[in-house]
Amino acid sequence: MITQTPRAIISALTCAVVLNGGLLAETAELNGVSRLTLNPGANFISAPLQRKPAFVGKVSAVTASSITFAGFPNWSANQFGPVTVGATSIPQFAVIVRSDAAATPGIQGDWWLATSNTAGTVTVQASGTDLTTLVAVGSELEIRPLTSIKDLFGADNSAGIIADTNLDFLSTEEDVIRVVSGTSFTDEFVYHTDANPADTGWYFNGEFAGNGSTLRITPNRPLMYFRRAGSTPLTLGVAGAVQTRRLTTYLQAGANAVGTVFPVNSPITTCNLFESGWNADLNFDVLTAEEDIGRVVNGTSFGQDIFYYSGPDEANGWYVGGNLTTTFSFEPQRGYMLFRKTGAPVLAWRQSVPFTY
Repeated sequence: MITQTPRAIISALTCAVVLNGGLLAETAELNGVSRLTLNPGANFISAPLQRKPAFVGKVSAVTASSITFAGFPNWSANQFGPVTVGATSIPQFAVIVRSDAAATPGIQGDWWLATSNTAGTVTVQASGTDLTTLVAVGSELEIRPLTSIKDLFGADNSAGIIADTNLDFLSTEEDVIRVVSGTSFTDEFVYHTDANPADTGWYFNGEFAGNGSTLRITPNRPLMYFRRAGSTPLTLGVAGAVQTRRLTTYLQAGANAVGTVFPVNSPITTCNLFESGWNADLNFDVLTAEEDIGRVVNGTSFGQDIFYYSGPDEANGWYVGGNLTTTFSFEPQRGYMLFRKTGAPVLAWRQSVPFTY
C-alpha cells in the first residue's frame, strides 16, 4: 500500500533523519522530506511530518477553556480561529504542550484545537475538560498550524493527482481523498480542473476551497486516498517538521482511525500505548466489549488484530495476529484502526518519541 524505508541517524555533532534516502538538515526544529507512494486503489495514509509552530510561549494564566501567554504577544483577533468552507467550520491551529511545568514529562504532547483568540489569550475546544486541572502556569506551549491538503498534495496538479473535470467526484474517474471517522467515510477532498481558471482547485464536500490551504486535518489523523484504478502509482515528496516531543492521540470508546506522528517506525513495546491505559485481554477471547483492540488496515479491509494479553495462561505482552511479538511497529505514513473498549473513558495515548537526536 505504502512504500517507505525510514531510519534514524544520530551523531555527536549533527542531528539528521534519513527518509527514503533523503537527508534532513539539522535545525533547532528538525526539518524533513518524506516520500509517499500511492498505488492504484485504497491507500490508508498518515502524515509523519508536522507544521512548524506559529508561536511558542510560556503560560501566565489558565481558565477552564482558555490559555493566556506571557509577554503580551499582541495577536490579531481570531487569527488562530477556524475557517468556514461551505457550511463547515474547519479548525486551523492546535495548542500543544511542549513542556509541563508541573511534571516531567507530565502532559507533554496534549493538545486542543483553537476556536478563537484575543491579543494574548487563546480559547480552545476543551471537549468537557477543565484546563486548570491539566495546564500549569509556567508550562511552555506552542500554537501550531494543522497540516493542510495543500501541505500534503500541493496547491495545483503538478504532483500528478488525477483530477476531476466534471464535478461528479467519482473514484472510478479521478483520485478521491476521504476522511475516516469511526469505520465510516465522511469528508471528501477532490482536485478539479476547469476551463474557467477561477473554478480550478481543491473541493471539499463539493464546495470550492481554492488551493487547499484551509483544508486542515487534526494531529494523528489518517486519510483514505483512493487512487484511480488502472493508473500508475503516484509518488509525492511531503515536507515538514520532524516531531521531536511526545504527541497525544486521543482514543474514544469505539473505532479510532489513527496514524503515528513520527517519521520512523514506532515499536509497539516502547510507544507508551499500554502504559497510557490500554485495556488488556485476559482470556484470548478478543472482543471490543472486553478489551481494546487494534487492527492493521490493508486497502479498505482489516488485517491482523493487535492486543495486549495480561492473563494467567500465556506469556504477557503484545500479540499481533495471535502471536506474541516484540518486533511489531507502527509505521510512518500508514493508518491504523484502534478500537477502544465499549464504555471506556477517553485514553490519552502520549506517544513516546521513537528516536534520540
